[in-house]
Amino acid sequence: GYSGKIIGGGNHITNIAYDSEPQKYFDFLVIGDGELALKEILENTSSNKVMKSKDIENLDILPFPDYEGVDMNRYGMTVEGKKGALIVSSRGCVYSCAYCGSSKIRKIRQRNPINVLEEMELLYHKYGIRGFYFGDDIFTFNSKRTIELCNLIKDNFSDIVYRITTRSDLLTPEICTALKESRGNIVCIGFESGNNDILKLIKKNETTDIQRKGVEMCHDAGLKVKGFFIIGLPGETRETALETIQFAKSLNL
Repeated sequence: GYSGKIIGGGNHITNIAYDSEPQKYFDFLVIGDGELALKEILENTSSNKVMKSKDIENLDILPFPDYEGVDMNRYGMTVEGKKGALIVSSRGCVYSCAYCGSSKIRKIRQRNPINVLEEMELLYHKYGIRGFYFGDDIFTFNSKRTIELCNLIKDNFSDIVYRITTRSDLLTPEICTALKESRGNIVCIGFESGNNDILKLIKKNETTDIQRKGVEMCHDAGLKVKGFFIIGLPGETRETALETIQFAKSLNL
């Protein structure tokens, strides 16, 4: 009979691939981008249990996810009440925040805006998707590319909505306006803490003032802001946790 193989990957595995525990439960463990490693496993050309996959430099060479291979009607995700889908337009992050799995993948690689638009059009026309959730860690990393992508979205869709995730210090009034005009209504920002000493400790490389400025830029452009916070970071005390709660309340998220 057929015996399936179990493959582990992602942030958790990348951090603990050589530990004995995951080795007990998986046939293969993949560190880094999964596509080329998966190909090797499927073609039986890999004898290593732990595979360190090299970064795919040009993400545009990858085909779109096999949407036909799953039943898209089974996904109930919505974005602002519209039928939604997840889309990833870049991989990696150049920052090294202590709490984050992505900080292991220091190189950022971005898909060409035209390539991203084509996947959005497929989801829009074939599957009736009207809400897009971008899974990029720092969607606005390159302002020129961000604005180019926003303009493409604005010119090609009139009835969609989308949300992105980024950092406060990667926002400008110009980017916020471009997001709003292309119906990127929600900006998600990782604030983590309302205490500057904690922010320094976790290598966030931002201050509460910088973070507040990012929120204000979004609000000035008419964007909604969703905030992410972490209680219990290294160095946390009751006082710093309460500061974070007060900070969160003060931002009008």
